[in-house]
Amino acid sequence: MYTDTVQTFVIIAGSFVLMGFAFQEVGGYEQLFERYLLSIPTLHESRDPSVYNISSVCYTPRTDSFSLLRDPTAGDLPWPGLVFGITIIGVWFWCSDQVLTGIIIL
Repeated sequence: MYTDTVQTFVIIAGSFVLMGFAFQEVGGYEQLFERYLLSIPTLHESRDPSVYNISSVCYTPRTDSFSLLRDPTAGDLPWPGLVFGITIIGVWFWCSDQVLTGIIIL
């Protein structure tokens, strides 16, 4: 009867324990930011440059990588599109999906 409730608390407690181990391995929350921005792969040469064009943009961490709301005009995922576009489309899809599923089953 309360299986879902117990499983929820077990999963949340386990995720906090795992987060603690991960932060200990990295060196803390501040080190996470520093290490991520310095994480550049050593092997970034293409085996066939005529087919696979690998630019430094693909493997270099962005300076705004830890920002949720990026530049509204130049970002790869602008915040107006994130707030208005994806939210509205997501709500429409999930709500209409439930309606269509109910119609098809009946």
